[in-house]
Amino acid sequence: MDARAGRVKPAKPRPQQWMDFSIGRSIAWLSLTVNVKGSIRVALVLGGQDAKTHYQLLLQEKDQIEEEIGEELLWHELLDR
Repeated sequence: MDARAGRVKPAKPRPQQWMDFSIGRSIAWLSLTVNVKGSIRVALVLGGQDAKTHYQLLLQEKDQIEEEIGEELLWHELLDR
C-alpha cells in the first residue's frame, strides 16, 4: 500500500482478526476481516447520517462496480443502523 501511494493507507498491525483502512473520506472506510479458516472479507463501510443515501447511490451503480472489480459482490444494507 505504501509503495502504490494510493488512497488506502495501511494501519499499524494489531493482534486482532479485523482491521479498518482509511480511504480518504470520513464517510466511508474499508474493513478487512480474516477468519480462522483463512478466508478474507473486505467490506466498504458507510457511516454518518447520509450512509443509507450513499448506499442507495452505490447500489444504482452495482453492475458497473462489479464489472470493474471483475467479481459479483455481496451487498448488505443494515436496516437498523
